[in-house]
Amino acid sequence: MLRSDDREVESTLIVTPAFLGLPDAMRGRRVWGYAAQLYSVRSAGSWGIGDLTDLADLAVWSSTHQFAGYVLVNPLHAAEPEPPMEPSPYLPTSR
Repeated sequence: MLRSDDREVESTLIVTPAFLGLPDAMRGRRVWGYAAQLYSVRSAGSWGIGDLTDLADLAVWSSTHQFAGYVLVNPLHAAEPEPPMEPSPYLPTSR
């Protein structure tokens, strides 16, 4: 909170570390992985738009059968939680 003689302003401050480090399994070696848009990761059992079960299956398959070290996905946060909001497969809020 910032106060002046006749004004008061409040804002949320979010602080994050510059670097979180690496998991032990990734230290000292080169790793590779897949990058995927969640909506493109789908199976016969999903609704055809990708879900977290499909993502988990991809992660298990890629590490077990392909020896990948990671799976990167597009952001899953609410990018624009307020109107106007255009429908888009790239925005989690309109899926």
